[in-house]
Amino acid sequence: MSDIKGLESFYKKLNDLPTGVLKEVGKQVKREGKQVQGIAKMLCPVDTGELRQSIKEKANIEDSRVKSTVFTNKKHGPFVEFGTGPIGQENHEGISPEVTPTYTQKGWAYFDKEIEEWIHTRGQPAQPFMYPALKDYEETATGNIKNAARRGLKKVCK
Repeated sequence: MSDIKGLESFYKKLNDLPTGVLKEVGKQVKREGKQVQGIAKMLCPVDTGELRQSIKEKANIEDSRVKSTVFTNKKHGPFVEFGTGPIGQENHEGISPEVTPTYTQKGWAYFDKEIEEWIHTRGQPAQPFMYPALKDYEETATGNIKNAARRGLKKVCK
């Protein structure tokens, strides 16, 4: 085997291929996740700004798969995204077609401390910000990640 010129170098490059491509793709997936995070923040409805500021991005590699997750840890995030009650069920355009929320059919009351009154509500319409952020950017992100994979291949195969 050592008689073939460049064979050892070829084997080294072949062994480095998955790591080199994964590294390049990982960087790009992180960048694309940050883009989706930024779009979600722009689309997020604002009352106090608490929900908008809670939108985070986290990228990681598991079992040779790179992923980026954009999320909020605020309990009211899903209520804003999907809407609530009968009003949410009637007005949920723009939410993911993969999700089928169950809406409470009765209104409810809560005490508003600021105005010191009981408020009766039938819910709120959906105000999607996470799903549209991903969906509107999906094609661009996919293209950018494919280009990163090509760059990774070129670097390793030089």
